[in-house]
Amino acid sequence: MLRSLVVAGLLVFPITRASSAQDAAAETAANPMEKILEGVYAAAQSVEKPEDARAAIRDAARKALEENTAVLAEGDGPHFRGQLLMMAEDNDGALAAFLAHGESAKGSPLGLESMMMAAMLTEDGPGGAKGAIELLGRIDTASLDDKAKARLDGMRKNLEVSLKRDELNGKPAPDFTATHVVNGPATWKLSDLRGKVVVLDFFATWCPPCRAVVPELVQLQTDMGSKGVQVIGATRMYGYGMDFSDPNAELPHGGKSVGGRKDDQKLAEDEELRINDVFVKAFKMNYPLVFSDASVGKDSYAVTGIPTVFVIGKDGNVVGHIVGGGEANHAKLLKFVEQALAAR
Repeated sequence: MLRSLVVAGLLVFPITRASSAQDAAAETAANPMEKILEGVYAAAQSVEKPEDARAAIRDAARKALEENTAVLAEGDGPHFRGQLLMMAEDNDGALAAFLAHGESAKGSPLGLESMMMAAMLTEDGPGGAKGAIELLGRIDTASLDDKAKARLDGMRKNLEVSLKRDELNGKPAPDFTATHVVNGPATWKLSDLRGKVVVLDFFATWCPPCRAVVPELVQLQTDMGSKGVQVIGATRMYGYGMDFSDPNAELPHGGKSVGGRKDDQKLAEDEELRINDVFVKAFKMNYPLVFSDASVGKDSYAVTGIPTVFVIGKDGNVVGHIVGGGEANHAKLLKFVEQALAAR
């Protein structure tokens, strides 16, 4: 099955399969490549500790690149070479491989996938969302079927939202007032923190990547609070969440799912506040958790996925943001914080 592997916290997401004869041809061509990728996946499964999986995948991918130079240079090989380079943590090399394959395989399912992967890497790099949108504009859509066009359109719309987030850089962070506060003052307003470097984390208790990031932010507050950094957890009323009331619940993912999306399943407001209070205590959060209207994240900050973390300078202007967790994103976050601290 055709697929792309994105190593950013070991995130894997599937690709839509080609159709009819194209699908069969692509499957046949992909088989030797798939065997190479399966070998890399197996490396991650062979380690005892989950935290060692990233290094295992990186090392296995580098070895696969060395051992399969010829096959990765022919036909659709550069597409899979791009995947392996990402797994080997060489995003610049991966971008070049995807672009080369996308230009040489225009109109094919894998050619489209290569261009979309190149756009994703461009968004994460210096080109940002603007560069990624421009790259998608180079795709010849004439030979694409309706499903492929829908995927392309969906990615473009997501990039346009990402561009809106990028355009906040250097501008005043949208101000908002908390509707409820846990582990902080009774009343809270973002602009009251002017003069501090604010790390604003849009998250939710039900979100696994969000929970994984919280300990890093707790450590960040511990290490840099005395330097003028203030971490803030920002959430909203969802009607559901993860309850860590059981004292034996393992962190970060061992809580109990409560509530639901349907109206008759949603948590009452006071119950949702309670599980967030329990969450703060369980994770030993040393910073406030503030609730706001849903429009703050969705409209003011263009948040479409969580965790999304903004760094706001002492002057109240946005320095930058990250989306998601993982080592690379945390390193990027720390750079934004250091940049904000160094500014006068």
